[in-house]
Amino acid sequence: GGGTAAERAGLRPGDRVLTIGAEPARSAAEAERRIEGAIGDDVVLEVERDGARRTVRYAREAPR
Repeated sequence: GGGTAAERAGLRPGDRVLTIGAEPARSAAEAERRIEGAIGDDVVLEVERDGARRTVRYAREAPR
């Protein structure tokens, strides 16, 4: 299924996006816009989940 770019990237409710491609994320809306960037580029997100930082790599792809 589709879902938002954040969901496709493997983010979960409650995750706090810290950085996107090494740039700080200032808001969820900004994070969503930047996750949806150029098709074919991988984007690396750093998120905080349950108090632990983790890195998520998301391969951007064309919407189905």
